[in-house]
Amino acid sequence: MKRTCLFLLLCTLFLNVKAQWECPSKLAANLDPVFNSPLLLGSEFQLSTGILDGSSINTAMAFAGLDYSTKNHSFYIEGGFKAWGKYDFDQEVLFDQYRFGLRELFYQYSGNVSSFSLGLQTSTLDDHYLLNERIAGANFKLDLGKWKLNVYGGSVTKDFARNGIFCTTGFIYDLSTGQDQVLLGNNLGDKNLAAFTFSFFPQKERKGKAVTTESDTDGIEVFDEFESTDEFGTFEETTSESPSKNPKISLENFGLVAYSEFGDWITNTFYHAGLFASIKLPGEIYFNPEALFQIENSNKGIIYLVKLEKSFSLKNGNRLSLNAAYYGFSEIDENAMVLNSYSNILAGEVIRLDAVNMPLYLVGAKLTLPSNKIHVKLQHAGQAGSGDLKEVDLEIGKQFKRFQLNAKGGIINGGDLTEKALLGRLEARFYF
Repeated sequence: MKRTCLFLLLCTLFLNVKAQWECPSKLAANLDPVFNSPLLLGSEFQLSTGILDGSSINTAMAFAGLDYSTKNHSFYIEGGFKAWGKYDFDQEVLFDQYRFGLRELFYQYSGNVSSFSLGLQTSTLDDHYLLNERIAGANFKLDLGKWKLNVYGGSVTKDFARNGIFCTTGFIYDLSTGQDQVLLGNNLGDKNLAAFTFSFFPQKERKGKAVTTESDTDGIEVFDEFESTDEFGTFEETTSESPSKNPKISLENFGLVAYSEFGDWITNTFYHAGLFASIKLPGEIYFNPEALFQIENSNKGIIYLVKLEKSFSLKNGNRLSLNAAYYGFSEIDENAMVLNSYSNILAGEVIRLDAVNMPLYLVGAKLTLPSNKIHVKLQHAGQAGSGDLKEVDLEIGKQFKRFQLNAKGGIINGGDLTEKALLGRLEARFYF
């Protein structure tokens, strides 16, 4: 079996440890200093209950986080316990399980314009389509203001992938929709990836201060399946970091992306290479296209997407964000299919449409009321073309000082479902 030194090291670090479900965790932003030291500690507790297609679904969680940061060095660990139960009223059967696991465990060095991290970490590239995943691996970032380089390499397994056996709501959202699913590796080295993005920001000034990274003690950014990244798929509130002087059309960023997957479970190593951009149109509308050439012996094709985003500033600091996206694939080889296992899509609270389910679309809206700490999100996700699986989701959330309450509802239709399935779920989170 092929193993690099990196994977051997990570096997040692994470032996007998599993990752956690994705969740709307804000634990990293609620860590408190211990006796005014660089050590920050915090804990979070969660309870949820609901129904899905006539079954009762319930979860409970308790986990803790620790951050130790000095001027240039950071160490962060977050993990805990999760339990779930589902009662099928039709079959009068109870399914339940519990697990211990980790969410993050990484070391990071941060310099003036660069950073390097190693360990189990939430990993995102700077394009619109590819990586938003939890990886056991390494990351290097170089941010010069106008230019930015982002490089990742590592391995992903079912134990900690964002849609794996533990980092997902699949244990309670287990509808038989018949949709294709990504095959995830069992062990480190089964399915690996290497990728980079190189971006140009013409509206920015050259940067000379430390970069903002995942381990900043003001709030470590972690992938958030239900909240920050959006549980209905990738939902972004686009703002221009350096507003263009051109009121009509301006190029906000332009970049190159390259991506590859390889390992013991991948017969033929494949590659993706392409371009992405963000263009500001009249009316502060953002047009975000991307095109990738997929290279493999008999699976060559073009992956493409277009996204439109628009934000409105309302009275009292309130904000309304609208977005729409379409993801497609054009075959070059006959019967070619999309090969990448990891993307930043996962559209739909329940159905989690991904690259293997393309063509697909997303349409969404999010209203944020900062003064009341309330948000409302509505999104429709579905397959286009021959696929007919669709989902409409609504979420209303209220943030208190150290308490978060979310109410979710959804309607799922199509695929192998014989009738519409309904989702209703209430979730509460406490931070200490």
